[in-house]
Amino acid sequence: MQKEAAAKAEETSPFERGVAMPSAEDAEWGDLSEILPTKPNSQPPPEIFQQPAPLPPEEPDLVELVEEPLPEVQPAPQPAAQPAPTAKTVETAPSSLDAVLSILAEAKDRDAIADALAAHVGQEFERVALFMVKGKVAAGWKGIVRKKPLSQFDKFQLPLDELSVLKTVADTKSFYLGPILDTPGNKKLLAAIGGQAPETALLIPLQMMGRVVTIFYVDGGKDLGNKLFDLQKLTGKTSLAFEILILKNKILLA
Repeated sequence: MQKEAAAKAEETSPFERGVAMPSAEDAEWGDLSEILPTKPNSQPPPEIFQQPAPLPPEEPDLVELVEEPLPEVQPAPQPAAQPAPTAKTVETAPSSLDAVLSILAEAKDRDAIADALAAHVGQEFERVALFMVKGKVAAGWKGIVRKKPLSQFDKFQLPLDELSVLKTVADTKSFYLGPILDTPGNKKLLAAIGGQAPETALLIPLQMMGRVVTIFYVDGGKDLGNKLFDLQKLTGKTSLAFEILILKNKILLA
């Protein structure tokens, strides 16, 4: 029994073992629009425990040991030139998966996280959108159609008491994969992202502390169903990035 308990303790994350995470009722873990401002903290970090760089040792005086000339040194062979980086490297393709994960880990504001997710998925799918849940309203946040940002998308708002696929995802806290039904709420949604109803759309809720804070929408690509697992995994990492950012902001609060 003790061995089983020890093994179970090792599987438990450090947060579960040693840190009392806030409950879903904690006001500081409410809507993203309230707890994560768009602009990061601009104050530079304090210089703590920063030791001055050591001075380089003084070079000894050169002494001529022999009068005879030194033997001629043959130049070392030059290494072969390395091929230039291709478009698949992180430097030349900032929306690659590796670059997205790096941004999620190091992001300093919520828009950097949303932009990275939308830009990456927007390379493969025709329409990508992120809706921020503000109380009982789903508001447009980030939208990309055919790799171009949606203008005025941040003006879109849809009450979550109106029948729509956004309401379904927010209420069930589960993903939706299928056609967009012909309802007044869905018509408003489609009008905000281009107007045309897709054959299949995927919506995934991003949750924190049991709350749906963002709804991720995507359509217009091949094998959308086969990409479900990968997109769920990526949105899960996005939710984690939001939580990390919130914890960082809580540390910086005076």
